[in-house]
Amino acid sequence: MTQPAVVPPSAPGKAAHPKSSWMPAPALIVDADPVSRRFVELALTKDGEFVVEAAESAAGAFEILNRQLIELVVADTDLPDMNGLRFYRTLAQESRLRSIPFVFLSADKRPEAKVAAFRAGVAEYVVKPCHPAELAARAISLVERERRLREHARRRNYMLAGDLTAIGFPDLVNIIEMERRSGVLSLVLSQAVGQVFFDGGQIVHAVYGNIAGNDAFYRFVRETAGRFEFSPGPCEIPSDARTINETATSLILEGARLFDMENATTGSSGRPARITSPAPANAAASTADLEPPLAAEAALAGQIETGVGDPFTLGELCLWSAADLSRWTRREIGSQRLHVHLIADMPTGVSAVLGVSGAPTERWVLGSLDATRKTFGVTFFLRKERTVDVVLLDATQPDGFEPSLKRVPTVVILAPSGGDVMSMGIRARVAIEGLLRRFRPPVLIGVGNASMQADAGFSGLARYAGCAHFVEGILGEGDNDLRALLVEGIRQWAALSPDVTSEVEVP
Repeated sequence: MTQPAVVPPSAPGKAAHPKSSWMPAPALIVDADPVSRRFVELALTKDGEFVVEAAESAAGAFEILNRQLIELVVADTDLPDMNGLRFYRTLAQESRLRSIPFVFLSADKRPEAKVAAFRAGVAEYVVKPCHPAELAARAISLVERERRLREHARRRNYMLAGDLTAIGFPDLVNIIEMERRSGVLSLVLSQAVGQVFFDGGQIVHAVYGNIAGNDAFYRFVRETAGRFEFSPGPCEIPSDARTINETATSLILEGARLFDMENATTGSSGRPARITSPAPANAAASTADLEPPLAAEAALAGQIETGVGDPFTLGELCLWSAADLSRWTRREIGSQRLHVHLIADMPTGVSAVLGVSGAPTERWVLGSLDATRKTFGVTFFLRKERTVDVVLLDATQPDGFEPSLKRVPTVVILAPSGGDVMSMGIRARVAIEGLLRRFRPPVLIGVGNASMQADAGFSGLARYAGCAHFVEGILGEGDNDLRALLVEGIRQWAALSPDVTSEVEVP
């Protein structure tokens, strides 16, 4: 028997009204109790923030979701035809429904019920009875956050994007040159990823895999298949690192001439002659200036796994400016340090880090008030002075703090928004490959949907790691919280230990 969401007599005042530009959001109420349904309807529609649909059961809810756009679901945990948690998990299995904010409004106030709901990925858990202003405020906040994420994706900074089968590389370059644009053209090809940098329409630098300069540009000329994205903005290449001075026309003609010569001189092996090239002029700092990763030891990994895997172990929140991060990643913290990079969209990544962290300290809060650009992370201080520290890198700009990363990560966790590697954009994918190529981490963990696993993008990235493991799902949903992924990364790292590998060697 469900309990109605009765309003307590000593209720707080009304929730703050959203901006005047707010468009009413369609919400779905799923509750077998008519009094509760009416309470939620009045709470959400009082000031015109929502328009409401109602269902008595999960089956009725699915009918509505199949025919109508919904931006918020408020459901009881006890439905007549399905457990509320199972109802949520069924929604989360469908990509079209996964992003809808979900709120449980339940009379079940047991801590274990709340923990199960939050671990499954539910956005909010409100206990009956509650005040309508509180429910409305939470609902508005969730919808606003989701709308901001959609707007950010819609306004992603590119002016040209598509496939080379639709518009050829030479035509792309000519368009950018004629428009006198500055920015970077990022390309994902079958054999490599690369970038061409423009300053006022002038080509100043090109990178094709590990090849840079004119030779890199010539290789792009022969490519006929792949994806591209042009991101406008100030040229990132300083004058002393620019490797190209020729016009686009001369470069394209020379690239075509070299391609014709290769075709004419292909030997009996069927392979074209190789073109040698100097090392990239603007390549990231070599691994010589990086602190090495922690060496794999099976016994040590087991002890670290026990510490991190304990749900009562909470990390200390960290906030770094670029200079702070550079010093931090060089420091020897404790006797043994396992360093981790988490590459995720910022809202999901921050939520994942907060889920394994203790309350922020006064120093952390004061540091966050500084206007300096910062990144975020968490450090676990374990027994015997062992540490596990995680640095969060924005999946939309993963190389934003690359110059400050002075330590090879033992584990890299790649968790794109919504579990879809394509959501990052081509430029971000190129940047991630650059990071992995530089660091060569022992372990790469991918978290995403089935298409991400099948996508050549992830398998291509895996070649830069000692081992790669894929987890189907989304960061922060179901069993894929940050703690579980860290444990999986530690287990994969343990498998690289000489003690483990020697056990499986054939005598």
